Formats: sequence, C-alpha cells, structure tokens
Amino acid sequence: MKWKLYSAYSLFAIISLTQAFLTSWENPIPLYACYASLFVIYFYLLQELKKETDLKPAILLSVGIRLVLILAIPNLSADFWRSIWDGKFQAIGFSPYSLTPKELMNRNLNTFLNAGNVYHHLIDPKTYSSAAPIIEFINYLIIKLSMNHDRAVPVLMKFVI
Repeated sequence: MKWKLYSAYSLFAIISLTQAFLTSWENPIPLYACYASLFVIYFYLLQELKKETDLKPAILLSVGIRLVLILAIPNLSADFWRSIWDGKFQAIGFSPYSLTPKELMNRNLNTFLNAGNVYHHLIDPKTYSSAAPIIEFINYLIIKLSMNHDRAVPVLMKFVI
C-alpha cells in the first residue's frame, strides 16, 4: 500500500513543477488541468494521510517542492512584470507615476538593464502605474536588493506578491 502513497507523492511533485515552470495564464487549458489534477491528488493524499502515522515523507516532499518552486518565475501574476518595471524605473531616478512605459520607450529613455525585455512582458504599457506608494517603495527595494541580477528579482518578489 505504501507504493500507492509514494506514487501519489511523486505525481503531485511532477504536476506541481509542471504547473510552475511550463504553464502560463495565456494558455488556460493546461493550467486548469494541472490545478484539477493537483486538487484530486491532494484530496487523495489527505484521505490516505489520516490513516498514516509517519508524516516524514509528506513533510519532506512539501519542503522540497517549496525549495524548488522558489526559483520559478511567478508567471501567473499579471502585475509581476509591472512591479519589476516600476522598481527599475525608480532605480534610475524616475517616478513610476510620471510616465507610462510606452512613453518612456518612445522617448528612448530605456536606460535600465533589460528595459526592452521587461517592456515586452507588460500587459498594458500605455497605462500609468496604479500601485500604492508603499508597494512602489517595496518594488524599488527589491530591485536595489537584487543589485540588478534579474534572476534574483522573482525570488524576492514572491515575498511581497
């Protein structure tokens, strides 16, 4: 009977990682399939773990999945790229409320690292920032803490998004 439980653990881990690294909000069918299957497996695991006395494998799996998922870019958040844009925009000395991303790119003020790359991920670059000032300050701090290492930004953003 243990093989069923460990198979469910393995399937849960594989689907969790697939959902985090291979799906996006632009293609909802695989995303919904992942969430539906995760729900079914989670419900099965809850029923099985009521009978189980050794929770060590479940705890190790949950910690392991979380450690791997901290490296995933939060691609299900539409505001993620806007937060990066606003933080980098502030880091070069501009207010995110003063110009839209489109106006900045039209004026050739794309002076920060990977401006074009971040710009192409924005959902609506023609709008001004609508985040509260405290959120904009947090975005700025995250960019400063990441020291312009773009791989560190998603990890730090996860703690505030």
